[in-house]
Amino acid sequence: MLESTFIHCQGIGGKTEQRLWAAGARSWTDYIEQVEALRLSAIQRARLDSTVAESLRRLAARDFAWFAQALPQREHWRTYPVFRDRIAYVDIETNGGMMPSDLTLVGTYDGVEMRQFVRGVNLADFPQAIRDKALIVTFFGTGFDLPFLRRAYNMEFPQLHIDLCFLLKRLGFGGGLKQVERAFGIGRSEETDGLS
Repeated sequence: MLESTFIHCQGIGGKTEQRLWAAGARSWTDYIEQVEALRLSAIQRARLDSTVAESLRRLAARDFAWFAQALPQREHWRTYPVFRDRIAYVDIETNGGMMPSDLTLVGTYDGVEMRQFVRGVNLADFPQAIRDKALIVTFFGTGFDLPFLRRAYNMEFPQLHIDLCFLLKRLGFGGGLKQVERAFGIGRSEETDGLS
């Protein structure tokens, strides 16, 4: 998916990207091979040539931070196949307050191991644990989890970020996490069903 992306090039939007795909440029390699046959303005071609060449270099280097800056955030989902081996699903819990001191737990899951960073135990270890991750996945993390973590740890997140809340809304699944889970037929355990 990432190598089929052209919208990170200045001046290229969704319609132009689809036009490129329809003309046979379904990947960066296709673009390079077919560039002479593509109907592009001189400015579009110059920008695409530069961006595609840089994208290939950055992909070879697995430079997730470059793609995090280059791609619109709502399109970070396209990077999943490339960076899923360095993923962190992240969720936080607080005591209900909005101050950094109100953070009680950060949970992460990398597809294999779940880790919990708990206040009074190991909460200070979270920044080191997330540092080597390339892709963060949250549910409404754009609006809550990541801003809260930035304040609590005085840190930035250079990683790519997929916010499932907004991605699922684009696909027609609205509501909170529990409502989305029900729409997908995902059930909760007896112990957690109905908890807010």
